[in-house]
Amino acid sequence: IRGRVSEGVVAVGTPDNLIKLLETYRRIGVDQMLMGVQFGGLERGRITRSMELIDKYVIPEPKLQQVE
Repeated sequence: IRGRVSEGVVAVGTPDNLIKLLETYRRIGVDQMLMGVQFGGLERGRITRSMELIDKYVIPEPKLQQVE
């Protein structure tokens, strides 16, 4: 897992960590991402909390919005 995190393939951490990673992809032209939050043996409460944090902080981040 650590190798995949350092490669930018897997994101682990705070909403700010995820925003920084997604900004990197955005700068190189990626405009769509597939995200999964159910990983390994995570319990349901942690999965739900991750989804809530992504909804509250990551999705509305202006830096990630598509500019036409």
